[in-house]
Amino acid sequence: MFHPSTSQAHPPVDREVLLRLEGVSRRFAAGQVAVEALRGIELEIYSGELLVIVGPSGSGKSTLLNLLGGLDRPTTGRIFFGGMELTALNERQLTFYRRREVGVIFQFFHLVPTLTARENVQLAAELVPRPRDPDEMLRLVGLEDRANHFPPQLSGGEQQRVAIARALVKDPRLLLCDEPTGALDYQAGKRVLGVLAKLKNTLGKTVVLITHNQAIAALGDRVVRLRSGEIVDVIVNPHPAPAEEIVW
Repeated sequence: MFHPSTSQAHPPVDREVLLRLEGVSRRFAAGQVAVEALRGIELEIYSGELLVIVGPSGSGKSTLLNLLGGLDRPTTGRIFFGGMELTALNERQLTFYRRREVGVIFQFFHLVPTLTARENVQLAAELVPRPRDPDEMLRLVGLEDRANHFPPQLSGGEQQRVAIARALVKDPRLLLCDEPTGALDYQAGKRVLGVLAKLKNTLGKTVVLITHNQAIAALGDRVVRLRSGEIVDVIVNPHPAPAEEIVW
């Protein structure tokens, strides 16, 4: 089991900072009351790491993921992706960022039911000028023999793996995973976690995974714990657990 280290542990010498958040807060209006979903977040995310963000419902996990993906803007603070300040981009530039740099994997699969697995992946490939091969991406997630099946003919775990292939076909540098095992049974969930770990290990993708499931934290290189919109601690895990060993 991993143990807390000093917050914001230093990056490995061979990893660059891909994302940096400086004093990020996000407030929403709920009637006449202002709800502060995030408060003064300071965080660096390193290239090629699998970062797990854990916390109970209402802790700010989804809000943070939306900010990282350029789906929302902070109320205060700045966010950098490489040398680019996301918070200074206009809407057109943010759309370009989302299309080229970010792949998102949701709890629910959002596949087009009238398209085959291959066609669902191909649909995302059309968003970028130099996509990866859809069949190669389906092979990567172990679904090469299901490429011509429609979503209703696939299990929940298989549909989620199609969704991962769809996110990967754009060849993004950043993969954001929003409770990717939340709609799956135990065995399907573990297989999806294994695929995500493989993406980090074999393709060098930066993977940010949010979950309320504490057991899944063992998969990450680092774990960010959120509570009431604030970072409670950052935990370094020098020996991430293989997906097949995670029990919840």
